[in-house]
Formats: sequence, C-alpha cells, structure tokens
Amino acid sequence: MTGTFYLCWVNREGGEVVFHVRGGATLGRSPASEIPVDADGVSRVHCRLEAREGKLVVQDLGSTNGTYVNGRRVQEAEVKAGDELLVGRCRFQVRVEEPARPEASAAGAETIEVALEAARADYPGGLEGGARAADHLRVLARVLEAINAGGAPEDLYRRSLEAILEALDVDFGAVVLGTDPKAAPAAVRLRRGAEAAPGPAPSSTVLARVLATGEAVLANDAAVDGRLRAAHSLAGAGATRILCAPIALAGRISGALYVAAGAGSRPLAESELRLVTLVARQLALAAENLRRQELVLAENRSLRDQAAGDLCIVGPSPQLARVLEMARRAARTDVTVLITGETGTGKELIARAIHEWSARRRQPFIAVNCGAIPATMVESELFGHEKGAFTGAAERRLGRFELARDGTLFLDEIGELPFELQVKLLRVLEEKSFYRVGGSKEISSDVRVIAATNRDLAERARAGRFRDDLFYRIRVLEIAVPPLRERREDIRPIAEHLLARLAAESGRPRPDLGAEVAARLAAYDWPGNVRELRNVLERALILGAGDVLAADDVLPELAGAERAAAELGAAGARPLASLRDLEKEHIRAVLVATGWNKSRAAEILGIGRTNIYEKIKLYGLEPER
Repeated sequence: MTGTFYLCWVNREGGEVVFHVRGGATLGRSPASEIPVDADGVSRVHCRLEAREGKLVVQDLGSTNGTYVNGRRVQEAEVKAGDELLVGRCRFQVRVEEPARPEASAAGAETIEVALEAARADYPGGLEGGARAADHLRVLARVLEAINAGGAPEDLYRRSLEAILEALDVDFGAVVLGTDPKAAPAAVRLRRGAEAAPGPAPSSTVLARVLATGEAVLANDAAVDGRLRAAHSLAGAGATRILCAPIALAGRISGALYVAAGAGSRPLAESELRLVTLVARQLALAAENLRRQELVLAENRSLRDQAAGDLCIVGPSPQLARVLEMARRAARTDVTVLITGETGTGKELIARAIHEWSARRRQPFIAVNCGAIPATMVESELFGHEKGAFTGAAERRLGRFELARDGTLFLDEIGELPFELQVKLLRVLEEKSFYRVGGSKEISSDVRVIAATNRDLAERARAGRFRDDLFYRIRVLEIAVPPLRERREDIRPIAEHLLARLAAESGRPRPDLGAEVAARLAAYDWPGNVRELRNVLERALILGAGDVLAADDVLPELAGAERAAAELGAAGARPLASLRDLEKEHIRAVLVATGWNKSRAAEILGIGRTNIYEKIKLYGLEPER
C-alpha cells in the first residue's frame, strides 16, 4: 500500500475537486483547515486525515454531525481505496492512484494539493452561508454594476478586480488578455489598498497552464509545488497562494483573471476559486457584448452611408458584365483588390458585391472614406486608440480594422491616405497585426482589404505622393469600373431602377421616364456618373407630380442648349454641335457672366456646387487672362 492518497469529490457533470494527502491534514469549515470545505453539515474543524505507514486514517474531531466511512459513523477508522467518506453533506471517494484527468496544483503545506477542472466543476456546498457568502455576493453585485455601467472593457476589468481584492484575503491581481503567457499583456494590474499602484506581473507558469488547458488553478503553497516553485515570477512577487481562472466564452479563451497573496494570508478555498471563475466568465461575456455593440454601431454608420448614396448594379452592357465577372473571380480568393474608376461609378457597390459573394459574407463589411477623415484622425479611425492616447480620447475605441475582424474592410479614396500612414497600412497588410494609438498590445485581425480610388495611383507613385510598395501590394487584382458615358446602354435601366426606389421612399407611384427625358439622359455625358444620375432623378421627382417626368425638370440647363442647336441647324449658321460641346460653352458663358463665382453659377445652372467643380474639371475650363 502506498503512502499517497487522493480524496476526490466528483459532481454530476464529471468535474472534480481532488485533495492530495501525503502527510496529515485537517478538514473543516475553518479557513485555517488544510482542506477547507465550507458546506452544510461540516463543523469548523471536522476531522483529520493522516497517512500512517501506508494507511490513511480518518479521525473525527468532535464534529456535530459526525464522520462516516461507507455509511458507518466512526470516531477513528482506516479508509482504503474505493471507500466513501461522508463529511457533512459532502461525499468523497478515496483513491490510491493519481487521477488521470486533472493535474494537481499546490494547495496547502506539503500535505495537500488541489486540482480543479473549473470549467465543469461545482464545488462542495456551492456558495456557502455566513459572512464569506455575503462578501462573495457583494463581489458579484459590484461586477454586475460595472457591467451595467458600460464603458470601456478596461474600466470593467479594473472595477471587478477591485471588488475581488477587497473581498478576498489576497494582495494583488491582474486581468491578462491574449493566449500567449509570455506575450499576453496585463490589461489591468492592481495591488490591494494602493491607489493606482500596479501589482507584480502574474506568473507566466500559472498563466501558461490556465491559457493552454482552460482549467482554473488554485495553489495554496506554490513554493513547494514541483511545477510552480521554479517560477521566477512567483519568487520575485512573493506569491505563495494563487487563484487563476480563464476568461473564456463558448470554448474560446481570451485571457485570464489572476489573484495572489503571500504566505501570511489564510489559505484560499474552493468556493473562492468558484467565485473568481464566475467573475471571469462574466468578464468574457461582457467584453464580447461591448465589442459587438461597437461593431453594430459601426455597421449602422456604414449602412446609413450606403443608404444616403444608394447605387445599383444594373445594366446590360458588356463592359459592366466584364466588371461583375472579375468581381466574382475576386470573391473566390482573399487577395487584395484595387477598384478604380471615376467618382460616382459605384466602386463601393462592387466592393460590397465581392464581399457578399465571398466566404466572408456573414462577417462585417466596414467602409471608410480615407478622403473624408481629417489627416490627424486617420490613424485612430483605422487602428483605434487607447484611453488617454491623445487629448479628447476619453475612452478606448476600436478601429475599423478591429471592427472588420474576419470580414472585409473597404478603403475608399485610398489615394488620399496621408503618406506617413501608408507604411503602417502596408505593415498591416503584410503581417495582419497592428497597434492601437497609444497602445502596447499587438492586435491580430484577419481582414480582407478592398481599396478604391478615382486617382491615377501609378502616376502619384511616380511623383512620390504614394508609396510604390503599397501600390503594388493593394493592386494584386485591379477592377476598372467604366464611366456611364462609355456604357450608355446602362443609363436607362439604371435610371428606371433608381426612379422606382426613390418613388417608393417618397411614398408615391413611380412615374415613367418618357421618351424625351430618356433621350436627354442618354445624350448627357454624366461627369458625376451614377451618383449624379440619382441626384438628377431625385430633384425631378420632387419638382414633378405627374405620371411622366417633365422634361423641364430633368437637366434643365441642357434645354437651352438643345433649342440653340436646333435653331443653329435650321439657320445653317454652323454645323450642329454635340450636347457635350453645347453644355461646355453654356457653362463657360454662365461662369464668365458671374465673374467665375461658382456658387452663383451653380445656382443659375440648377446644379450642385460639387457638380460644377466636376464639370469645370471635366471640360478643362479656366478663366481667361
């Protein structure tokens, strides 16, 4: 018979609490007991277990409810392998061989070791009665208050850790994020009773075990445990009593909750490990809910942006068919795609189509316009920032790369990205990792990047305004979206589709285009492409009330040019000119008449101020000198 025994309690789901008895140990409700079991029917000092000459002897120490071996009350008796020991309402089995599944960790002088499969274990007696139970309930209440208060995850971690340190007899603690014990940073480190003073770094040995197995660890004498006593981090911190539980959700470990104390504190009990385990689970759930909330808000912003400039992929032209075929091929891979084309051609819609046709379609699609963000805020928008990273950073914020995790990030107008940030974007594309502004934790994010531009990036690269290496990295596959003037057969189908949507949004029947309006739309060159077409139709729908769009409500600035062309043709004064040439001359005349006041000229022409800038650029108009 060996002199080593295991006292095992097994719950209904197979989780175990294992007490390793080598020498002697008392069992009872008292925290000073080597085997503290705070449950119904257990006296403060209930019984003593002692290994004598290869035998395990149990001695009742005057308990109220008695000690039973195989159903028989005893004052002192030998217990053998397979016997059942009843202490209060807790039943234990005696084993000689070491349990195969849980690995023992130190918990109490050299006589006792405890191993817990905390993910499945219900501990004897659950949350016990008395003062300690009240402390535990207060901890849970404070954690729930912190969760309901919202805010950044770091605030939640700090408030929860403060509650644990105040309730338990421990000296310091930490919330550690990540699954690599050596690289995982501590999001929060606190020392009990010290204002803003961080505690020692957690033991990488303990973290490695918890993060690798997903099992919690309770060690009441790490100094004598063969697996822990060599840990330099424990020796340096003076930690001999340790509780560490995984922060995990749905089997996915994201970190650990760690508390520790020196040898002068009372031994830690299983109920306290249960408390820490419950808090860790709540932290995992709350942090995931906060992340999803930020993601939903970002997606809502993206959807609102999309609705404000709704475009349609419709049209029978072979040019559009080629674009869609390339998009379908791109969707089969995760390569970086560059979509080029004039403003308003529907580059974002092509990017969304690639996302929807890809294996990432159930994950987020996050769009960001690099040209619409102030240069000083681009880095924070893309990569996020930590609380206090700069003036105004009142709380941590996730960046677009983090929000688009496992999905697609669409970088519109990438040619406007500040030059100093281009190297950071290149690093993310190459290494799939980044740092938040003001952060020290490297964040991994599996994101498919689709970029778009209306600029000539090759020319900008040659001019030194865009990095060559980034240009070639994002241009693995290029899709060029042709302007409307190069696929005029698509204009009418797109117009009819947009008109139907706009009419439905305004709650009125869809009017017909009419032959005159359709001809005018087909003849126009659309420098603003589909976006301009949508604006023109929306304006006509507001002004008109009939079953057919009135010609005078659609591109009215061209009406005079059409009449002038007809009159010139009838008089034979000069050859007939195209609408493009007539529009160019008409806009030039209005600009000259207004002294090149673009706002006034746009008002006279009945177009937006942005459109007149586009037309000036399109036609190469300049003031006469």
